[in-house]
Amino acid sequence: MLREYGFSGNLPLANAPEGLIQKAISLAEKPAGLRKTIESIATLIFDSWLMPEPVGVRGQGAIENRRLRYKGDEITFDLRGEHQKSGWSFVAQASGSLPSSTILSADKLSLYPDKHGLFQWQSPKPPRHLLLRSGDKTIKLPEIIWRKPQKK
Repeated sequence: MLREYGFSGNLPLANAPEGLIQKAISLAEKPAGLRKTIESIATLIFDSWLMPEPVGVRGQGAIENRRLRYKGDEITFDLRGEHQKSGWSFVAQASGSLPSSTILSADKLSLYPDKHGLFQWQSPKPPRHLLLRSGDKTIKLPEIIWRKPQKK
């Protein structure tokens, strides 16, 4: 129960407008750790599967490996995938202005860099969605299609 008291002979302050009261209540209901996130999208700048293959290298061998490079907001992201009997092995590196505490999300998997700054993992299937997160910055990489384009 709140009580009103006069101060220095003055009457108590009038209530604030209802709209301001509701706005203050809604601000207080938000989680304390809420902060603004900066989100950007990287662009694919290199895909080894889209490069013309030289004579003698053509065939099934080239589909066993793939290298992708993305560029975005002051970062470069390299991904190399190698198809093996048991699935896929991946090595990735983010270079640029991201701190060492960057997390790579590969579909539902969260990955942390090793002491050399490399993300390494194995998976039965290659990832379709990649996301780099560090602090308040999120960089979304375009969806990856893992079917080799058909030659015309």
